[in-house]
Amino acid sequence: EEVAENLNSLAENDYDEMGKDVLDYDWDWDTLFFGRGLLDTSEYKRDAEKKIYVPTPYVIDPIPFLRDPLARSVNGDEEGRGAARFFGYEQKMTKKDMQDHPHIFSDIKFEEIKFGSGTQSILRDAIDARAQAQGLQTFGNKELQEANLGANAAYDITKWYTNYEVDGKVKKVIVWLANDRTKVVGFQILKTPYWPIVDRPLYPTSHDWDGTSIPDLTEDKQRARAIAQNLGLKAMKADLYPMYIYDTNKIKNKNDLNFEENKFIGM
Repeated sequence: EEVAENLNSLAENDYDEMGKDVLDYDWDWDTLFFGRGLLDTSEYKRDAEKKIYVPTPYVIDPIPFLRDPLARSVNGDEEGRGAARFFGYEQKMTKKDMQDHPHIFSDIKFEEIKFGSGTQSILRDAIDARAQAQGLQTFGNKELQEANLGANAAYDITKWYTNYEVDGKVKKVIVWLANDRTKVVGFQILKTPYWPIVDRPLYPTSHDWDGTSIPDLTEDKQRARAIAQNLGLKAMKADLYPMYIYDTNKIKNKNDLNFEENKFIGM
């Protein structure tokens, strides 16, 4: 009982430290809306006071997420079949974020790294798409760069997971890329034989990455309702404007049959 109580207290503490309630809400939202929710569990922060490592998981935005087109899920089945060979996503990082990050190179020259959104930024496209969906104004790259000068400058960094040969052995690694994914600014060799991503599908489709989401289900309902309404309109039009068979010997000019409301044709 004493051990169980200690474990419960530890679990409650970790729950609070990680902000698990907010994390679960975002994770559930993505899972329901996109059909698959992804949680990155690769990073930790060290609490110097308590001398412990606290996990800092975060929900991956599905819109700027890039993946292996042949993957059926992140880690595949128990034997790794159907697992992703490579994937990644863009994220915003300030200069301080990069300086404090344990796997970003300490000797990088920030003047060589572009901040703001590049021409190939998928994250920029995602921001614009959400703004348009909400009826908000979108900003160009120039306006965003002018608003992000100084210590608040935000760099577009792609966190890329891939297999890479290290010392003659293929290992799973994470690479941080800047300047539209042309410059390597960080590198980490993973110790696990699997990707540190928790993959949560809603209604997975067999042998396929994309499953069924809540919008997919509601779209079917809306489509069925729209078809029924359209058929009803066609039935009403057919009653008001029926089709007739006419005698070609009586009506010589077919133009007389062109439709007009309240038209009378002499015979």
